[in-house]
Amino acid sequence: MICDCSIEIYDSDFPARILRQGRFRARKERKCCECGKIIRRGEEYWMQHIIYPCGHRVYFTCVPCFSIRMDYCGSGYIFAELADQIKDCLGFDYREVPKKNKE
Repeated sequence: MICDCSIEIYDSDFPARILRQGRFRARKERKCCECGKIIRRGEEYWMQHIIYPCGHRVYFTCVPCFSIRMDYCGSGYIFAELADQIKDCLGFDYREVPKKNKE
């Protein structure tokens, strides 16, 4: 299943440019820009350093959120809005664990 939501580009005349990106092992704690989970020392994460016309930003993404982004948002995504995009397209918040029914 693919979440095929349309993503509006903020300014197509001055697109964002990736300065550096890749998969790294944390040497210090980071916070995932998508789910808010703390990425602990020793855990792997994805980092994207993006240059925008108005400045730059570094995004840290835990491996599960990165996998969700790649699997469900092939047509594009906006950093730090993955949960909203998945909820709008698929109807659930992937950050919430469903409670088991006690019967």
